[in-house]
Amino acid sequence: MGSEESAGPYLFYIKPCSFILSDMFDEFTIIMGLSFGLAVTALISLLISLLMLHQVNRHDDAGASYNMKGY
Repeated sequence: MGSEESAGPYLFYIKPCSFILSDMFDEFTIIMGLSFGLAVTALISLLISLLMLHQVNRHDDAGASYNMKGY
């Protein structure tokens, strides 16, 4: 005949759903923190580049333009 099989489920879960969901929530929190950190870094970089453009435009109007020497 064959091997004896039980009538119960063939797959048993070690962790309940609440632990799995709490782990997923922790991972989601970490991903959200990294995303907001990168967004803040991008906004600060944008602000710095706008300030640099403002400085260049302000000093461009200072005097007459002249040709650069070609070497």
